[in-house]
Amino acid sequence: MNLARRKDYSNIRSVFNFVHTQVTSYGPAHRYRWMYQKCKRHGFKIKRDHISLMLNTIDPEGVYLRARRRLKRREYFSRGPNFCWHLDSYDKLKRYGLCINACIDGFSMKIIWLKVGRSSSNPKVIARYFIDAIEEHRGHPYSMRGDMGTENGLVAVMQTLFAGDEVTIPFIYGKSTMNTRIESWWGILRKKCCQNELDDTAQVWNTHYIRRSREYVFHGRPVNMYLYPDLFNAEEHIRQVDDDVLHFCRSECAEEDEYPCEEEILSWDAFTWRKIY
Repeated sequence: MNLARRKDYSNIRSVFNFVHTQVTSYGPAHRYRWMYQKCKRHGFKIKRDHISLMLNTIDPEGVYLRARRRLKRREYFSRGPNFCWHLDSYDKLKRYGLCINACIDGFSMKIIWLKVGRSSSNPKVIARYFIDAIEEHRGHPYSMRGDMGTENGLVAVMQTLFAGDEVTIPFIYGKSTMNTRIESWWGILRKKCCQNELDDTAQVWNTHYIRRSREYVFHGRPVNMYLYPDLFNAEEHIRQVDDDVLHFCRSECAEEDEYPCEEEILSWDAFTWRKIY
């Protein structure tokens, strides 16, 4: 079959330096599979086992703590891509002026949007994220799920408007802790990241491989599951939106901020936390 072992691996020292920089810059939250995906995205060719050994050397305490963790997860099922989008806000960085909001597809776990700005509680800001996503994906999901926060109110109204009478429950309200699809993903985001870093995190996530598990029926790469549902015995559920209705809804949204956080935050050095000007 003319099979051969790969021999064109990257320089081990270069990879080690890259991994060390990632751990010291973003904290000890990188599992070896996630770090392996980041190395691939940056053009390195390396074995997963080598990444695991590097993390054991660079961050032994982090590896030990992650190995001790045991979580019981709920079972989740979705009919296909765009059947249900889950949205939520991440408030842990609000004290630093960084307000993060995200939406994820329940079936493929593909990130629909991942945004940082000055506010994650302004309904018009979240509505703009929603309208941008609809224009990008050329349609709206069959249903959505979010918590009872006021920031989701305008999105719920727009989703109901788009769905019309064809969908019984176009927007599902529930406790934030019960919105498991997006809540579980916040753990992936934590300490990994500012918009450029969020974009990089989203791209890595969408192209990584989700392993088979007892809690979740489907497995594969989120981007493939989202674009080719027929390969996973699922159906596409995106729904078209009238251009005039979409234009009207966009007029109700807030414009994007020039800076993703309060301007005062920008006057402080990110490493020494001393005022620059």
